[in-house]
Amino acid sequence: MSSFPRLKSGAVLQYPSQRALTQPVRVLRFLDGQEQRYALEKAPRRRWLVQFDLLDDREAAALEEFVKAQALSGGTFSFEDPWSGSIHPKCRIAGDGIELQGTGADRNRAQVEIVEEAE
Repeated sequence: MSSFPRLKSGAVLQYPSQRALTQPVRVLRFLDGQEQRYALEKAPRRRWLVQFDLLDDREAAALEEFVKAQALSGGTFSFEDPWSGSIHPKCRIAGDGIELQGTGADRNRAQVEIVEEAE
């Protein structure tokens, strides 16, 4: 299994980045206006919006190659949560993949969303 690539500094991401815990819920609405809610999955999922504002060309190319390889294989990878240091072994790239933009000579900006797979 592959791992999310690290930067040349050894970091997983650059700040500002975001993380969230999500729990899909079904809502049943009754004729009298009351609602009943229940979870669709056993446990909440973790999501990370990983932003990079200062990537060099080599780091940007490695990140783009990793995201494309994941899209082609449809597989999962491990991701280390930089806030807790815990390893999440079943993650995938969410949405359309990576947003990559050159901002100058050997400077790039990228954003990718990572989602933990349900067990």
